[in-house]
Amino acid sequence: MKRWILAALSLSLILCGCASSSYKRSTERGEIYKISLAAMLDKVQRKDTFAVMLTQTYCGYCQDFEEMLTAYLKDHDITMYNVILDEEEATPQENLELIRPVFPDFGSTPGIFYVEKGVEKSHLKPKDGEIDDSLLDEWVQEYQLDRKEESNE
Repeated sequence: MKRWILAALSLSLILCGCASSSYKRSTERGEIYKISLAAMLDKVQRKDTFAVMLTQTYCGYCQDFEEMLTAYLKDHDITMYNVILDEEEATPQENLELIRPVFPDFGSTPGIFYVEKGVEKSHLKPKDGEIDDSLLDEWVQEYQLDRKEESNE
């Protein structure tokens, strides 16, 4: 009886280990799509799942992140939406009043978020003052943003 229990326990551990969070990653080219704040809020209202960055035209950190993201997207199939806040026809305060209900801890650009079914799931924050490609890749893998679509062939 002891052997049977040990065998069953070993088998369950092996099966659980094989069912890890690994997934097939797509190496197709990803895209950045510019959208308005209103369009982003519509996506939230529709309970869409998406990644979005809130940026400003002359923000150096935003430019650095977008340059790094563009290189990363060459072989990572991610759709990232970009809301350029200074192109909105509203004051910064009016923008914040619309953004904060969705992203309560948003305070500076770039603000990079993952929204799942209309709710903020994650805010990608700088580590040691920056977001580098390894931090971005960890975030992408955690939320499987580059998951390869299964074909029905």
